[in-house]
Amino acid sequence: MIVFDPHPPLLRWYALRDGKSDEGQCDLARGWPVAVTRVLERPEATGAVAYVLHHGGEVVRSPAVAVSRESLTAMEEAREFLPEHNDLTFKAARHGLELFPDLAHILLCETAFFVDLPPEASVYAVPYELRRRGIRRYGGCGLGHQWAWRRVQSVLPRAPRKVITVLLGDRPSLAAIRDGKALDTSIGFTALEGVISATGCGDVDPTIVFLLESSGMSLREINDMLSRRSGFAGLVGRRCGFSELLRENGPAEKSGAREILRYQVLKYIGAYAAVLGGVEAIVFMSAALLDSIGFITGICERLGPLGVRRSAAVAEGNQLRFVTDPSGLVPAVWLEYDRTKVLAEMAGSVPAQGDLEQWSKREDSS
Repeated sequence: MIVFDPHPPLLRWYALRDGKSDEGQCDLARGWPVAVTRVLERPEATGAVAYVLHHGGEVVRSPAVAVSRESLTAMEEAREFLPEHNDLTFKAARHGLELFPDLAHILLCETAFFVDLPPEASVYAVPYELRRRGIRRYGGCGLGHQWAWRRVQSVLPRAPRKVITVLLGDRPSLAAIRDGKALDTSIGFTALEGVISATGCGDVDPTIVFLLESSGMSLREINDMLSRRSGFAGLVGRRCGFSELLRENGPAEKSGAREILRYQVLKYIGAYAAVLGGVEAIVFMSAALLDSIGFITGICERLGPLGVRRSAAVAEGNQLRFVTDPSGLVPAVWLEYDRTKVLAEMAGSVPAQGDLEQWSKREDSS
């Protein structure tokens, strides 16, 4: 399987063969179709081609669906929600379909899992004109949260109905899920809203934008500051990824950033427990392996009121690592999160023939 994943201005791809993953990228401004063609130069050895759409708005409503020429229209309409990312996905899918029409082509949408959030969670208190234009909370990283929900159903002795999923990494996010349906999530219209990230400010008062503009900053400069120079980077004073943030050594600023992130995750967990009417499992996902255990344990130590019981040992079983006593009222569990494998697993759940009825046009609502 080949998975194309946009990272503007580059288009990245992952080639998964026999459980191993090769990666590559190309600049779309420099003859990118040639590079994409080179990746697919042996179509007989390719089982499927998947394309990641980071923001589907209300147009793309299925997390994973087969792509056809007809569904490209829906992808094109979704470009407005995250232009730089979505344009790369649209162009790559269009080129792939033209070049290899006989292969299975699959669209993976990061926001579709949250497209049916209840109004109380998705609606912003803005005028109707903005809501009609699609301004609402869409969430993000939905493929990972949906994957975590499915995994925890199959590995715990008792399948939980009320689950909080916590994705840790350079772009952390949380979701409240009941019976497989998302009730709330930390990411809003874009991934800038929510908990702090490696470069993003997270939840801030929007009037800060007007204050900065009145001080002489351009909107482009403000956007760059809040989305590329804030978060861990803003608190530490330089670029800092999640893995580095976990390390105990270093300046006090790094420790402070780590505690701010921990506090924000705790706050969302508490809120989501109330939204769900209780919680039956808390699932932590991280690609940082054992490095995350200390950070997660620090969160779990403060979740006693929810019924989470800390365990001194880290038990292993069914590829799940318990970070709390699995006999407690609420198990907190940790999943190794390999995004490439998650994308491949989600893509593998799509039938060979796509159900085009899963694609629906955005409808205006009040």
